[in-house]
Amino acid sequence: MFLIISRIKREAIKKVVIGIFFLVYLISILPTYYVNYKAILKPQLFNSFYYLPKEALIAFQEAAKKGNRDSVYLVEWPFDEPFPALTGRKSLFGFRLLTIDAENKTQKAFDFFGGKMTDEEKYDFLKRYKIDYIVGYPWTPGINDLLFLKKEYENNFLGVYKVELEIKK
Repeated sequence: MFLIISRIKREAIKKVVIGIFFLVYLISILPTYYVNYKAILKPQLFNSFYYLPKEALIAFQEAAKKGNRDSVYLVEWPFDEPFPALTGRKSLFGFRLLTIDAENKTQKAFDFFGGKMTDEEKYDFLKRYKIDYIVGYPWTPGINDLLFLKKEYENNFLGVYKVELEIKK
């Protein structure tokens, strides 16, 4: 009889200890989840990945006016994905899953805008992919120095450049 009561007490103590550990775990983890959830729900108005600034939309409209439906645009990240949807124009790469050879094109575009290409490599890149216009930041390294680019539009956020491949540096 004493063994049965002892076993019941041990089981009860075991459940109480497990319950206490679980309660301590919940008390320690719930504030972290609350803070993260609160941060996720706060609108990130100045993050271009979520909300496009008005200047970007104006530059998109100007870029769409400059070219025609067959024009190909090279658009700087993070504007490469919404550009085709908002302008109805083709871009070298947009949504990664729907772009043929997206990894190569993305790397070349990052090299172009990041200043990792020489002027000759930039010229060859634009010629190979038959790019007609570039939409990018006006402060992109060397973009205003390229002789085969003509600035068509610029605001304090984005610029639109026409590619003139007949003129070579």
